[in-house]
Amino acid sequence: QNKENSNCYVIKKFEINVLDSPVANPINDIYACSSKNEGFSSFDLSNINTTVIGNQINVKVDYYDSSNNQLTAPLSNNYTNITKDKDFIIAKITNKDTNCFVENKINLIVNPLPIANNLDVLYGCDENNDGISEYFDTSLVERNVLAGQKDLEISFYDELGNILISPLPNPFTNTIVGGQNIVIRVTNPRTNCYSETILVIKTSTNPIIKKPDTIFACEEEKGFATFNTEKIESQLIGNQTGLKIIYKDKNGVTLPSPFPEYFKNTIANQQTIYVKVENSKNSLCFSETSFDLKVNNLPIVNMQKQYAICDLDTNLFISVDTIFDFYEWKFEDGKIISNSNEANLIKEGNYNLRISKSENGIICENNFPFILTRLKSPTIDNVIYENFDSNRIEIIASGDGVFEYSIDGINFQDSNIFNNVSGGNYFVYVKDKGGCGDD
Repeated sequence: QNKENSNCYVIKKFEINVLDSPVANPINDIYACSSKNEGFSSFDLSNINTTVIGNQINVKVDYYDSSNNQLTAPLSNNYTNITKDKDFIIAKITNKDTNCFVENKINLIVNPLPIANNLDVLYGCDENNDGISEYFDTSLVERNVLAGQKDLEISFYDELGNILISPLPNPFTNTIVGGQNIVIRVTNPRTNCYSETILVIKTSTNPIIKKPDTIFACEEEKGFATFNTEKIESQLIGNQTGLKIIYKDKNGVTLPSPFPEYFKNTIANQQTIYVKVENSKNSLCFSETSFDLKVNNLPIVNMQKQYAICDLDTNLFISVDTIFDFYEWKFEDGKIISNSNEANLIKEGNYNLRISKSENGIICENNFPFILTRLKSPTIDNVIYENFDSNRIEIIASGDGVFEYSIDGINFQDSNIFNNVSGGNYFVYVKDKGGCGDD
């Protein structure tokens, strides 16, 4: 229409066509697991194209990362996100005829891996040395592999990838002689991310031990002695290594290990020491025994601490039992008087008898010191009797023995004083009770 003359106009038809837009098919979030838990992972996007297009025809798809960089289509099977933890790509679906397009956002989410903690080697006790153990204690395996992680699933596989019973039987029996490796997979069921570790199980044998010989020692005091136990460990285990030895008394009190080379018994005369030998890698593999400590009584003879001999006698003969293996009579100057069960003692002074006897494979000895005294014969030194106002006699004598006294030679008394003595003439007498002379 002319603006100056509205009657001048022309009419022309045209069509408006509303075309169908491409369809943006919904795409579920795509998850991947971060192998190093750094927030980045590789995504397999090679099949995304099919999902995005669906049954549509005559369309094309262009992809753009979260920084709006166009990506090569079709997408690869190892696309790595460029934004940590959570990223996205845009799919632009365009109708080739109309250039109509829609966009679809595809979320890429990186999940951390659960942690499958390393485990110590698990040892099972092999009682018959066939390489198979029925005693693998698996009670702590799951707790140790999770170490406090929650809401995770655990599965077990053998070395060929065959799934095993979960949880593992306890106790567990190995199926490969000597031991085997069990793969433990820890899975997050929400993300299906998992980590794996290896549980190594090995058989271990019971320690082979020998009951030690009874140990004897010579008595030191009232049933107690010091025992030489330096050979105990070698008798128990020989040359075996990797063993732990535990010693206890009858009350269950743990004694030092290694056992002291010199040990004094705590129970008089005889004591039993209980021994438990464990495989140091598996305390369930153990053997037990015991050994005895016995005290040998010291040889005893009936000896006096002091002997006396009259000064007029030439010697004193002493003898003891003949049941001992060794005798040594020695004077104080170091001279040996005799090596038999009897001796003639001449000199006054200090003596020692040393005897020994072999019993239970050891020699025990004992010493008996004694003193020999030579007794001088009694001598009357004075007699007191002339006091005018007294009718008593007092005999004063010297010598070494124990004396008795008399004023008639018949009746003797221990006291040297005689009271109420009648007038008259008297002979006074002194004699040694041990027979060492008189006066």
